[in-house]
Amino acid sequence: MTYHPKQIMMCALYLATKADHFYISLPRFIAELNNVSEENVKAPEFLLLQGLRFTLDVRHPMKGLPGGHVEMSDLAEEGSLDHVEPGKAGAKRIGAAADHAKRLLATAAQFTDAYFLYTPSQIWLAAVMVADRALAESYIEAKINGIQALGAASDTVVDKLKQKLLATISSCAVLLESYRSPEDDAAQRKEMKRIGKKLTVCQNPEKMDIVAVARAKAAEKREGESGSDAEKALKKRKLERETLQNDGDVFGPDLKDVSNK
Repeated sequence: MTYHPKQIMMCALYLATKADHFYISLPRFIAELNNVSEENVKAPEFLLLQGLRFTLDVRHPMKGLPGGHVEMSDLAEEGSLDHVEPGKAGAKRIGAAADHAKRLLATAAQFTDAYFLYTPSQIWLAAVMVADRALAESYIEAKINGIQALGAASDTVVDKLKQKLLATISSCAVLLESYRSPEDDAAQRKEMKRIGKKLTVCQNPEKMDIVAVARAKAAEKREGESGSDAEKALKKRKLERETLQNDGDVFGPDLKDVSNK
């Protein structure tokens, strides 16, 4: 292992605030962290961007949840959601489910295999299902009914789609519900400590201090830039000498003595 995850994690979190248009100034960002300097956060930034291949747009379920919240509210006002009363009571219920789902997306979705197994829309729907199963099923039912009303597919195809969709989202919901935070699980806390010790032993000793590595690279770059003009002049003179040796004298060879002939 080249770098410890904790060194990269702070930079990744700070980079995410910029990529998601929720920019926080660096002094304010480190004010919430203990024993962390600005250099600790900035040092691995270019390495992290290289590892991501400068692809910063991630299609995560957090972006879909607000749209689903609005659509559920509109359907509730129209009376299209079963078991959801129109008006303030329905809006309060939908808002509470969305808040619960948002917390799940910030924890369980990121600490389980959900991102590897399901699409972003399936994940946020599963989070809503964990928060309020009846609400999620009513929403899916309303969307399926909309497809049937358009006549885009036969009833048999729509029923199969509904069963498959509910089964997929339910399995994702089970996965999200299975997550337990380290604060709630003593065995998990113990395992995390064991992994932390192992990471320290496995780390590349030459790159343990990522700030020092970044400073060394910056110093090398500055020295290279300051000495670049002199190096170019030396290379130019060397090239001229080599050209002269290969082509001979620019005035041509010596004249032959023909006086004895």
